[in-house]
Amino acid sequence: ADGLDGVLTSADHDLATQRTIATAGRTVLFSGLTVAISVAGLVLFPASVTKAIGLAGLSVVAVACLAALTLVPACARLAAARLAKKRVQPDADEGRFADLAHAVQRHLWISICGVVVVLLVLAAPLLGMRQVSSTSALLPTSDPQRTLMNDLAHDFPALGEPAVSIVGETDVATMTKWVSSDVAHREYVTGVNPVRDLGDGKVAVGLRVDGATPSNGRTQHVVHDLHAHRPGFPTWVTGQQAKLDDYTHAIAARAPYVVLVVAFATLVLLFLMTGSLVLPLKALLFNALSLGASLGAMTWIFQNGHFESLLGYTSNDAIESTVPVILIAFGFGLAMDYEVFLLSRIVEAHEHGDDDARAVAVGIQRSGRIVTSAALLMVIVMLGFAAAKMVIIKQIGVGLALSIILDATLVRMILVPATMTVMGRWNWWAPAPMKRWHARFGLRD
Repeated sequence: ADGLDGVLTSADHDLATQRTIATAGRTVLFSGLTVAISVAGLVLFPASVTKAIGLAGLSVVAVACLAALTLVPACARLAAARLAKKRVQPDADEGRFADLAHAVQRHLWISICGVVVVLLVLAAPLLGMRQVSSTSALLPTSDPQRTLMNDLAHDFPALGEPAVSIVGETDVATMTKWVSSDVAHREYVTGVNPVRDLGDGKVAVGLRVDGATPSNGRTQHVVHDLHAHRPGFPTWVTGQQAKLDDYTHAIAARAPYVVLVVAFATLVLLFLMTGSLVLPLKALLFNALSLGASLGAMTWIFQNGHFESLLGYTSNDAIESTVPVILIAFGFGLAMDYEVFLLSRIVEAHEHGDDDARAVAVGIQRSGRIVTSAALLMVIVMLGFAAAKMVIIKQIGVGLALSIILDATLVRMILVPATMTVMGRWNWWAPAPMKRWHARFGLRD
């Protein structure tokens, strides 16, 4: 609308709407697709809980993108006359974020090494992460239901759910003989419940484990021992720890394929936007680094029991089993969201003839407010989760808040501009056949 002496016609409003959808709408579409790709990874896991969370996340992303590309432009067009009265000047190419980029560019290797060291230090506790699938322990220690369950387990241990249960395809006498002569004498087994007839030729027995906690691994030891030394009839080991082991093994077995699918889809999408093979690979590497740091920091907080009074929880010496997968999926999606906004402005400046260093500074300046504002809003929302009473919700909220903070500050504002300045023209490298393919099919404004 600039240059029209304040006189805007209906055609001008239509043109402004079209240009907005063609430029900002393109970025929004890419941003939504990157988030959808990462969340879709949850659907590929066999566990029903991850599938449900993944499908819910996909529906939210789809609705948000559809509204942003249709409803919002339509409402803006209807209110165009009023909005035009509040016109603002386009963002300048110099400002606080450009100054930050210039400062980083003056100390490239200090910035790169400093950020990488900080992220690796934060990620270190991840090596000792222990996972657990809690029941009443998810509730605050003062909750009446948790108090009741703890009292029942202490005063009437035989009434509670056994730490480990064995189901056998045999009769009561045979199971009783094997359990009393063998299982009852195994390490950490302190008690055996009476054998129950389940019908259809199956029986079951529950075992009590001495002082079992997520940190000492005694229940896991018993489960592994039962798997390794079976009797002469078919048996199945069940219980909370056995279910956790099955869940962990299922996630671990499928994880490499999910990572490959998500990484490949993300790489293709970013290549279509940038025409570079280096930038997508760099984005994947930096996202893995920031996610590792956020998971490590979350492990240090919740597993090691730091900030218990501040966050209002009692540590159970472990991380809930579903939390890491959720954090990786949503944290990766949000990180790629910020990457798309940042890269789109850098690519835009580069295509307009700016050299590599200036394109980075201009891109940081043009996208800095959007990335920072979006990150701040998300952090506020996630810290709201941290105020929840259930530990699993706290872990998700704090973990995602940490992921967003680290990614929007250390990674996007320092590590990305520093590495892109160092690489220079290599930022835009891709094999010649891929370059020709992008020239023909790449998505441009």
